[in-house]
Amino acid sequence: MTVHACDSGAPDFEKEPVTRPRYNREPYIRVGMEMETINGKAIAWTPHYVQVKWQDDDLSIETRWIPAAWVTRISRDDSCWRDPYDVLHDE
Repeated sequence: MTVHACDSGAPDFEKEPVTRPRYNREPYIRVGMEMETINGKAIAWTPHYVQVKWQDDDLSIETRWIPAAWVTRISRDDSCWRDPYDVLHDE
């Protein structure tokens, strides 16, 4: 699926600090938009936006800043896409 989120804006990085999770331990999320829903991972966030990573129908990895109101955290098991590089256990 193709996500048309480019017009959704982006954070003002001077006013909103960006939080990033530990590498390969990013939380899974579901993004609901008018025309489609995607499953992916939250790779960064501010109070108002989430940087989402997902794999599209062409198997390309995509990233976009999405309004946080569109994003819901889900479990890895609930995601229809799984990142093959996940770290599942603490080492």
